[in-house]
Order: sequence, then C-alpha cells, then structure tokens
Amino acid sequence: MLLHESIEKYKQYLITMDKSKETIKGYMSDLSSFQYFLEKKYNCPLYINEIQTIDIEDYLYWLKKEKHLQSTSRSRNLYTLKSFWKYVHNKDFCIKNVAALLEPIKLQKKERVYLSPGEVNELINAIDHPLIKVVSQTLYYTGMRIGECLNLKLKDVSLDT
Repeated sequence: MLLHESIEKYKQYLITMDKSKETIKGYMSDLSSFQYFLEKKYNCPLYINEIQTIDIEDYLYWLKKEKHLQSTSRSRNLYTLKSFWKYVHNKDFCIKNVAALLEPIKLQKKERVYLSPGEVNELINAIDHPLIKVVSQTLYYTGMRIGECLNLKLKDVSLDT
C-alpha cells in the first residue's frame, strides 16, 4: 500500500473515532509534511513497507535544521507518526512498526513568569467592568483555571469555608 493511501485510511479511522476536527487537521498536516519530505528525498511515492526508522529520524532532523521547529512541535510530529504507525501496523498495512522504538524528544520546561501582588492589584484596579473584576479576583485568590471558574455554580461554593 502506498503511503498516501494509508494516510487516507488513517484519516477515515480518526473520523470514525470522533476525533476533533482540529486533531484531524493537525495529524493530516504532520503526515502530509512527512509524505512531502519522503517523496522529495526518494524522488517518488513510497510504499508503506519501504519506509524505515532512519527515514523518520531524518524527517525529525529536517524539521529541526531546515524548518527550525521547536522541540514541542517536533514532539507533536513524532507523536503523530507513532500513532499513525501503530494504526497501520495493527491493520496489517505494514510488516513492522518502524516508529515504535523511537525515543521521545526531550522537552525543555519553560520557567513560568508570575505577576507580583502589586502588579495583580494594579491590574484588578484597572478593570472597570464589575463582573470581569470579580472573575479576575476569583481566579487570582483561588488559583482556579478559567474553565473551572466559568463552570462554577453557587452550590459548588461553601460560604462558610
């Protein structure tokens, strides 16, 4: 089976599994970039069984050196390829899972930057809208996430504590 045919099968699978449109769009973008790289490298369409682990490693190197992608983007590409290869291997479209033994890309943890208490007070005092001001104060004083705050109900709040 040609690579582009297996990518189409994988897309159908993702749709069947009710993956979000954004997830499908991201996976297809990653896989079409991989397909483009391989067709340029070998100057022809490839069968899925012709692709080796070294091809994936070369692709990840290309993403770093030529496309200048950060480690998080390359890690997402690797995850896409691992998921794709797991699918095609489980469906017997290929003989072996060439992505299975690839190590994850090391991600650098970004140091978080926090506002000082004075900066928070300045920010909250600059808000004119009373509801937005209360939401901002609630987020700051409780450490809630925005989604948690938006879904907060009166029955969820213990006014005694």
